Amino acid sequence: MQKKRRLGIWSLTMASGFTACVGAVAGNGVVDFQVVHDIGGPAFPGAAFLAINNRADLASYVNTRSSVLPPHAAEGVSVSPSPRVPPDIDFSKYTLLVFSRGPSTGHSIFFGEIRELDGEIRVRVFDMSPGPGCAVAQMITFPSAAALIPHTLKTIRFQTSQASSDCNPPHDVVVPTSNDSL
Repeated sequence: MQKKRRLGIWSLTMASGFTACVGAVAGNGVVDFQVVHDIGGPAFPGAAFLAINNRADLASYVNTRSSVLPPHAAEGVSVSPSPRVPPDIDFSKYTLLVFSRGPSTGHSIFFGEIRELDGEIRVRVFDMSPGPGCAVAQMITFPSAAALIPHTLKTIRFQTSQASSDCNPPHDVVVPTSNDSL
């Protein structure tokens, strides 16, 4: 059973900062990782968890065409016929981890921590949904996140934690006091 947590805006900032700190520390089973931005890839119809260990698999991932949109919705959408160039990753040194959420409105995802436990790699990812009172654009997005870890052929287990943001701004609470003593 997944645990759903409610985080305030400052908590999200702290969690993101924690992510950067965890990735920079080694020891106690913690695996160093580096978040990769703008890697591209397909819009998966559901959650996808990938560990990519070679250039051919990376090229296949980056250039996969999505079939998420129904045919009538895709009319008039131009798709570049030329394949995209995947980023240059040295797979003798790194394994690329990818988590894609699937279609959503207002969700964001990010890596929490990565640890080696019991001979496998465990990857904690967070799926942050908009909470009550959050303004959400009425546009479907396909959030994804990618990170590099030291090269491994060990089993990789993704663990997803659900959280929601608190979009209600903090407000002052005024408590009336008694002037009986005056």
